[in-house]
Amino acid sequence: MHDVFNEIIKEGNTYPQEFPLSLDEFINYFLSYDTFIALNDDDKVLDKIRVEESIVWDDILLGMFYIKPNYPGRCIHICNAGFVVPKRHRGKQVGKLMVQSFLQIAPLLGYKSSIFNLVFENNIASIKLWREFNFKEIGRIPKAGRLKKVDGNGEEFVDAIMFYYDFEKNNE
Repeated sequence: MHDVFNEIIKEGNTYPQEFPLSLDEFINYFLSYDTFIALNDDDKVLDKIRVEESIVWDDILLGMFYIKPNYPGRCIHICNAGFVVPKRHRGKQVGKLMVQSFLQIAPLLGYKSSIFNLVFENNIASIKLWREFNFKEIGRIPKAGRLKKVDGNGEEFVDAIMFYYDFEKNNE
């Protein structure tokens, strides 16, 4: 998971971190609250996990996400989440499956709503998912992130969209 997240950081266009995280930094950032993983459900893979055989995690880990409070204290009922799909598993509907899971799990953890503070406008797959699942666009932060250009030649400032979801209203 640590290596997968650092690959996302190196891509430089979806998360705000500028440099790869140490293992401790990754644990503090990604594993500090509730973390969920999407695994390949191939019976052979699961059998290898059960008997602790040598396995290739690149084949097993399809995606991962965390859920944690976005704010402290009196606003702790509003969560934030971060989703990661390794490059080799993109386009296989893993993100969609994780969003469906998130929408079921977060309210069970006591959250009333969710906000995604920094969905960079170049993250087309993420924006498509939030719109498909009826997240409300509640704001835009101009030039929120200095990200790598899509063509890999340099960096540019990119706007971020803020998305909001009310679990109580949307689950009626």
